[in-house]
Amino acid sequence: MENKRASLNLETSIDLEELVNKKKEHKPKVNKNELVSIAESSGFISRQPHKKNRRRKKSPFECQIGIKVRHDVKELFQDIGEYLDIYDHTTFELAILALLEKENAIDLLGRFKKITSKTRIE
Repeated sequence: MENKRASLNLETSIDLEELVNKKKEHKPKVNKNELVSIAESSGFISRQPHKKNRRRKKSPFECQIGIKVRHDVKELFQDIGEYLDIYDHTTFELAILALLEKENAIDLLGRFKKITSKTRIE
């Protein structure tokens, strides 16, 4: 038994111009703002990522200080910051400022104000 392969039909000619010169249909232009407003009114939300704000400027708070405190003092310190709605570093600086003012340490107070004049303490 002889197995014959199927023919490739290379005898038929293919018109290459027909394949090359295909013209695309022009779609009507759509106003993007109008499209967004229609989509929002229909309940669709954008899947595009939100634009990110610029990077925050570098924090002046770079140095760390590791101090040992009593267990309850750490919790109290964090509660004070939470109560004032400020970060721990700001709570620490405000505590130093209050101590210097209470002790009337004018030379150290001037030094503290010079250091912190570059940044704003809330």
